[in-house]
Amino acid sequence: MPVVTIVVKFEVNNFMEWKKIIDANENMRKGLNITLKSVYVSTKNVDSLMVILEAESEEKFHNYFCNDPEIRKVIDEFRYINEPNIEFYNKLL
Repeated sequence: MPVVTIVVKFEVNNFMEWKKIIDANENMRKGLNITLKSVYVSTKNVDSLMVILEAESEEKFHNYFCNDPEIRKVIDEFRYINEPNIEFYNKLL
């Protein structure tokens, strides 16, 4: 099964609050075959994040992140300071 890697960069109001929401929704991601691989914080601002995920396809992630009303409700709780920047990558090596 092909896998796409997703890099999402954004800033939140409060990292610890964001982390609680992410942790609480692990089963939802698993049910959609979306895997949270890692989370990075900026060396200058702990509320500036880069999240690495894997999904079966861009479309599946897009449907999860952008179109599902339940997910949108959860995402709105993240209290983004800026709109997330989402990039998709295929593994070469």
